[in-house]
Amino acid sequence: MSKQTLYIANQDFFEQVEQQLATASELLIPIKGTSMHPFLQPQRDKVLLTPAKHVPLHKGMILLCRLPNRAYVLHRLIGMDGSGALLLQGDAALGQVEKVQQQQVIAYVKAVQRGSRWIDVSSLSCRIYACIWPKQVLLRKFLLKLWRKWQSFHYICKQ
Repeated sequence: MSKQTLYIANQDFFEQVEQQLATASELLIPIKGTSMHPFLQPQRDKVLLTPAKHVPLHKGMILLCRLPNRAYVLHRLIGMDGSGALLLQGDAALGQVEKVQQQQVIAYVKAVQRGSRWIDVSSLSCRIYACIWPKQVLLRKFLLKLWRKWQSFHYICKQ
C-alpha cells in the first residue's frame, strides 16, 4: 500500500484545527514553515496543542493564534505591550513581531513529538531555551545564519 499525502490550504487546515480543539482536549499536528527554527522543524516535528481557554499565559509559551487578517501563526509569546496585547515572535524571526489579543489565542503547545521521542515544553531545558533565545538577537542572528548554512550543506550532501 502506498502512502498518500493530502495537501490543503493553510487557512482551511487551521480552521479545522480550531474546530477540533473546540471539543478535544489535545490535538497533534505536523509543523509547516520555518519561522520557529531551530526549535521546531517541518518534516521532523509535530506539536501537541491544548486549548488555551482558562490557561494563564506566560512568556516563552508557543501559541497558536488567529491574526486579524485570518492568517494563523504558531509563535512564541515574548511579552505584552502597555495595552495588554500579546507580543509573538517566531524563533527564526529577527525583527517581526505579531501583536494579538488574548481572545485570538486558540491553543498552546504542550509537547513536541520528534520521531518517537516526546519533548515536554515545560521541562527545565525548554524553559531555559525559551528564556534565553528571544533575548539574544545578535547571537541568534549569527546562529541562525550558521544553521541555514549547515542545512543547505546538509541538503547538498544528501543529493
